[in-house]
Amino acid sequence: MNTVAQTMILNPPSNLLIGPAGTGKTWSIFTLLKCGLEVRMLATEHSAPNRVIEAVRKNVPDVKAQEEMLSRFDWKFISPAPPKWQALMDSADMINRLSLEDIAKQRTGVAKGDAKQWIELLNTCAEFHSDKDGQILGDVTEWGSDCAFVIDGLTGVNTMSRNLTVGLKPNPAPGEWGVMQGNILTLINKLASDCKCFFVCIAHVERETNEITGVGQVTVSTIGAKLAPKLPPLFTNVIYAIREKDQFRWSTAALGVDTKAGDLPIADNISPDFTPIVESYRARVKAATPAAPVPGTQP
Repeated sequence: MNTVAQTMILNPPSNLLIGPAGTGKTWSIFTLLKCGLEVRMLATEHSAPNRVIEAVRKNVPDVKAQEEMLSRFDWKFISPAPPKWQALMDSADMINRLSLEDIAKQRTGVAKGDAKQWIELLNTCAEFHSDKDGQILGDVTEWGSDCAFVIDGLTGVNTMSRNLTVGLKPNPAPGEWGVMQGNILTLINKLASDCKCFFVCIAHVERETNEITGVGQVTVSTIGAKLAPKLPPLFTNVIYAIREKDQFRWSTAALGVDTKAGDLPIADNISPDFTPIVESYRARVKAATPAAPVPGTQP
């Protein structure tokens, strides 16, 4: 299947899927495979690819169908944690020896030399190497609409940006927080704007006070209260994942939650399935594509 975008009329939608841990966010990624898409995941949680594979196994009973579906699933895992114990020991030693004021004055961070995961993340976006078979799949922003690029999840991306900026320094200065936030905003803006494939970013949530309304609301968990409201507007769909006992659902209408219904109805009981989003996009492409002229007729 050709996954390099050629002439496109419309780019597929970008999707921010938010929710607490255990609400089935990663599990729902298998529905992109069900739609026939090639799914490539950049995982910052080592269990994320396992959950997608398990979702296929449990939802697709036919073994051959499982194999075909999983042949279209690739992943790259990047750990957000420092690679060496020495980095953690250096950080602990500094905390033990110095006051908080002295730590804040450290301009070179702590163990920044071991905090290059952010650079690896950018390299992966520029040239995706699959952990499954080592295949080089190219620039994620050049994949076509038969693909989906998934980041699971933003929590790990937050950690990578912080480590890049200050290493393991426990109390960053105000300007350093701004650098961390700028890293993340630039990355998400690039992917949401330039991807020619479906883009899904999975994130946890936290409660922040809206600086305009003064009301607390549930929104994407990221670095700092000022960054959180800037991320949802970059996406076509912002979906809230919910679990009630053993039932899973999506919402674009939950009160006090920062959501956005682009391809989905404004509703509180949506099946956790990307199929309506994919089908809505395909319908738009079909409607926007001029019909081929019938041979022998005047244009």
